[in-house]
Amino acid sequence: MMPYPFHQAQGGWGRTARLTRSLYGPYPSSVFVILLISLALLLPGCAGTHGKSREVPIPLSDQHERIIGGRLAMRFETGVLPDSDPIIIDYTSQLGQRIARLSDRPEIPYSFRVFLDPAPRAVAFPGGQIYISTGLMKQVDTECQLAGILAHEIAHVANHDPSAVLEHDLEDAELAAIARSPRAASREIDSSAAGAKALALLAVGYGQEIELQADRTALLYVSRAGLNPDGMIEVIENLNPSNGEKEMFWEPLAGGHPSPAQRVVLLRAELKSLGLDAGLPRDLRPYAPIKNRLK
Repeated sequence: MMPYPFHQAQGGWGRTARLTRSLYGPYPSSVFVILLISLALLLPGCAGTHGKSREVPIPLSDQHERIIGGRLAMRFETGVLPDSDPIIIDYTSQLGQRIARLSDRPEIPYSFRVFLDPAPRAVAFPGGQIYISTGLMKQVDTECQLAGILAHEIAHVANHDPSAVLEHDLEDAELAAIARSPRAASREIDSSAAGAKALALLAVGYGQEIELQADRTALLYVSRAGLNPDGMIEVIENLNPSNGEKEMFWEPLAGGHPSPAQRVVLLRAELKSLGLDAGLPRDLRPYAPIKNRLK
């Protein structure tokens, strides 16, 4: 049977076409179907924006990372004593900045501070504020080992790990409270309940996958800086001697992590697979004079 021509039979295709044109004007009906679908998809988003807009964007913008991270870092400083030795501070900061410039977020205004604490500790805040304890620095013997620690913390910032914790566990009003009052531009210390909660969340530590990713990234960053990436692995070994009573790391770990010995094996295998075990220098700027100055 021959098909009807488009204009044939008043009750067939021709009539349908005339009806379609009368409803939609000169445009094909498919155009209007697409428009209706697009509007249906857009309206819920518009309702969310105007009905309940967020004061702080999720994910955090670089600006909000700096503001919130800066406020939390200032609050953290109220609970620790800074190391005032300018030689220690300069050595640590210069090494950290050297690695940060080669990271995946080199535009972040990183800062590196040393605080007095016999416990081996390091912490990174959103926006690039990084702290390391004198107790951890005493576990270090070479420049590449210190570089490994700093690179691990830089990797957390580059991967947005501290921000992700806050985004996941804080309400919009809590993030806004940290960012807003008192103004971050002032040097007033945050005293909000939200700020206390944020510091507690960051003190819990990261999960296994996040930590292993920071380890891998740190190996790359240290090698980019022209130092031996095995240094970070050596620090893990220094913190966990064979006769050690408990497993240690410079950050709190949120359960389910491999043992330090397993972590060392995994990282040495990673080094080999990445081709980074090629004998890069360990101590271009000798670390021993710095270690001797630590209190």
